[in-house]
Amino acid sequence: TLEIEKTINHHLKEKIEVEEAYLEEMAKFKFKWSKKQEKFDKKIEESKEEMIKHQKLQLKEAQDKVEEKCQVMAKETNQKIANLQKIEKSLAQQRNYIEAQKAKDEWLLEKDKIVQRAKEESERRKAELMAEYELRSKQEMEEFVIRINELRINLESDRQTELDLLLTKYNRVKTQLTSIQQSEAKRMQTMKNFKVTDINQKNETIDLGLVKTPKKGSVIESKKKILLKQINRLN
Repeated sequence: TLEIEKTINHHLKEKIEVEEAYLEEMAKFKFKWSKKQEKFDKKIEESKEEMIKHQKLQLKEAQDKVEEKCQVMAKETNQKIANLQKIEKSLAQQRNYIEAQKAKDEWLLEKDKIVQRAKEESERRKAELMAEYELRSKQEMEEFVIRINELRINLESDRQTELDLLLTKYNRVKTQLTSIQQSEAKRMQTMKNFKVTDINQKNETIDLGLVKTPKKGSVIESKKKILLKQINRLN
């Protein structure tokens, strides 16, 4: 009858309205968490770059100190050099230039040895600093990755909790709406010998593309809302 057809169409309309609300809220949910993930990833990358920058700065400061110290060492003299310089000066005053030059060559050689030792010490210490830097950087990066993984797990847990709440609400509404529509169908069956199975079969012919997310904050009156046939997948 016309009244039966009208009821069926009304039920289908309710299903479509709820499906549209569901799809809209899922889109909002996905957009919100996409932005959160982007923000999280950006923060992680910034923190990683800052950590590496800090590590390199510490290495450079340590190397500069070593270089400065070794430059001072290279300029140092010793008693042997001082004595040879005095001898050179004395011989030159005596016009014994050949011996004076020999004394000069000797203290210059001693000076070169000091410079060479300073250079070798600088290279040795810098190599130690580099080894320490690489080890420390590796350890800090491993600790960083552990912390990030923990944060990712917490973030995903928060996301899943919110999703579960949305799905729970929709399942509750679905149950309430199904109960109401069945009651309406039974009343019509009593009054006009209308079969519940006819309504159910026609309702089953709609194949809506289900996504999954409830409309945040929306209060769906059980009589006016229809939950999706299945709420079992999040994309």
